[in-house]
Amino acid sequence: MRALFPSWKGSFDGSKPSLTGLSHEHVITTLNTGLITEGELSSLLHLIRSPESHFLKVPTLPFHSLVSILSKFPADIDSRVFWSTALRDVLFNLTHAAVQVLLSRMRENTNTEEVQLVYDLLRAGAECQVFTTQQMNVLSDLADSCSLPLSFSNTSSPNTNTHSLHTPDSATSITHFRRSSTGHVQSDQVGPFRSESSNSGARATGPHGIKDVVVHDADPFSMIAREFGVEEQLVQ
Repeated sequence: MRALFPSWKGSFDGSKPSLTGLSHEHVITTLNTGLITEGELSSLLHLIRSPESHFLKVPTLPFHSLVSILSKFPADIDSRVFWSTALRDVLFNLTHAAVQVLLSRMRENTNTEEVQLVYDLLRAGAECQVFTTQQMNVLSDLADSCSLPLSFSNTSSPNTNTHSLHTPDSATSITHFRRSSTGHVQSDQVGPFRSESSNSGARATGPHGIKDVVVHDADPFSMIAREFGVEEQLVQ
């Protein structure tokens, strides 16, 4: 889980993100950073679209990484405070763009591995319970266009982004966190948990609807480079 979500500043309880062990002053920072950043997803899209630019020994590795992220992305109600609807939409756009990239390559030269990757991506998307019904329908249409036998169902996405979390030090004290329109977590409790202002980064819509995000807290290119074992400048 840590390899898939390197930006997460908390711990993991199996496959679920956890705030256990964090001091009060680090909880809001951890929640504002979230499980994964939009910048990391944008960097992964760059690797998917430009495999020749980073000299990966295995050009399909970014696709496998995305399949793993979709498969492990936590959709349970307690974990939904760790990601925003905006991040969910970026993840969906990345998934859609990755499938389109593979389909484009297959039109030029059908490759058995790429056919399998399309299936794996769409299957992971079908099983990812964070996507909305509308997003599932788009993936279902893609699967139909490829004549893939996949079943799409969705039981996710309640309209609220408010959840109750137990604080690390007290099982009886409950703090209500909500996400603002910018995606940052704010606390409704007056006390140790206080919302801290931070820059959310400039956003612009790029090709295929994916958001290109400038992240001020961390360099997503360096994290992606470390994950794939290449020099940072090769993925920029």
